[in-house]
Amino acid sequence: MKILHAYPHDDALLTRYVGELSSATEGMVDIKTATCAKDVSELCREWQPNIVHVHGAMTCQLPKHIRKVVTPHGADVSVKAYVIIARSPMEKQRLQKAGHQRIEIVRNPIITRTTTIQAMARQMMDIYQRVNDSNVRELMDEPTLS
Repeated sequence: MKILHAYPHDDALLTRYVGELSSATEGMVDIKTATCAKDVSELCREWQPNIVHVHGAMTCQLPKHIRKVVTPHGADVSVKAYVIIARSPMEKQRLQKAGHQRIEIVRNPIITRTTTIQAMARQMMDIYQRVNDSNVRELMDEPTLS
């Protein structure tokens, strides 16, 4: 599975978060990062990730066939995503009130002691796998589809 993390280049906390997540999931998935919309577009075209995980207030246009996971990190979410990652039950409530339905809670070990980087990585891998497996028709071969 190929995961592209997209995040704003000028946010040190997001840079650290993505770095920790990338290190903790190394060897489980192929990972690339992009910090500007142009790089996201190029990587989507050339590398063709299965999932683009958008962090914070990063905005980018993605091809329709690429699944999007969003972790707002406190920012407003104005895009559609397969799943939105909240950092706490309170953030999940805020997102639900805004009309979002598929929300998972994955605590951020950089800002709370209630989890570890390894636990966060396991939760994210589980979510990535469920998102990747969510469109069963794409996973079927021709004889199965017929």
